[in-house]
Amino acid sequence: MDELKMQREEKALIAFTAEVLKTIQYSPRNSTLDAIFEYAKKK
Repeated sequence: MDELKMQREEKALIAFTAEVLKTIQYSPRNSTLDAIFEYAKKK
């Protein structure tokens, strides 16, 4: 019985974490983007 409860809690936490991660917006600095593009040009 406890194992089933743990599985449900774990699934709920994973779902919650996934929802929170969707709200994060990542915007790299211009210098980071420049470095990425410079590196890509060299390849």
